[in-house]
Amino acid sequence: MLLMLGFIGGRLYQHATTGYHFIVNSKKEYPFRLATVHWSLVTESVGLPIHDPGTTMIEWNDRTLYKAKRDFQEKGPFAGNIRTSDSTIEWDDGEYSYHLTIAELAPAELKAK
Repeated sequence: MLLMLGFIGGRLYQHATTGYHFIVNSKKEYPFRLATVHWSLVTESVGLPIHDPGTTMIEWNDRTLYKAKRDFQEKGPFAGNIRTSDSTIEWDDGEYSYHLTIAELAPAELKAK
């Protein structure tokens, strides 16, 4: 019994100190012509997520377009001010402004690759 408790306790300790943790703190969606753009503030860490200021992510169609982890006690980078139009996605992170144009490839262009 003591051996089993030691094994379980050791496994819990190992997971807490070296395990991968991913927690979604908040999430927003923005409409886009091709697929929805997802913004999220997450806690992503290996080990105990103590004092993790968060990571902002912008995802589109199962692709990560932007991911930035803030430094401890820093305001940025923090992705915000997201604007979508017919074929563009724009945002800023407090340091830089981003403008992404997305266009579908024609079937002939896909076959050439």
